[in-house]
Amino acid sequence: MEDKGSDCFSPTISEQDLHNIVIQAINQTLTDKAIFNDTLRRNIELIIGKLPETAANIDKKLEELQRELIRLSNNHDAYDKVVDEIMRLREEKQETMTREAEQDTKYQRMLEMADFLQEQCNPLLEYDDILTRRLVERVTIWENRFTVAFKSGLEIEL
Repeated sequence: MEDKGSDCFSPTISEQDLHNIVIQAINQTLTDKAIFNDTLRRNIELIIGKLPETAANIDKKLEELQRELIRLSNNHDAYDKVVDEIMRLREEKQETMTREAEQDTKYQRMLEMADFLQEQCNPLLEYDDILTRRLVERVTIWENRFTVAFKSGLEIEL
């Protein structure tokens, strides 16, 4: 915010104004609980139905391929393709487990926000840093508006 001769022309916002924006967004979710719950339900459905392959399904395929590999090696047949497929499935399993963990984290955040909204009856009057860190993923500052993205997937534009 100080003029130090740099060529940065980015606008600035005071911390108090930013706090007020977060309070407004949280209070808007409190007053529009029905809209939030609908958005939350859709996001949960997206998370649950998002993974085409689960780690358990991949494990079953790996078991079958390992049996096939043993059969081929006992018969002294070529088994390079089976080994390649096993390696590919192991990598896919690792990626799937990572995605499942990320989705579980998102699901937990959504449940936390839903619990908070159910418990909270009165609007927030002052900024709470701990609450903000639990609920808000990011605040985007535009030229003439603000977007507050919650960790639950809900976005509020002010």
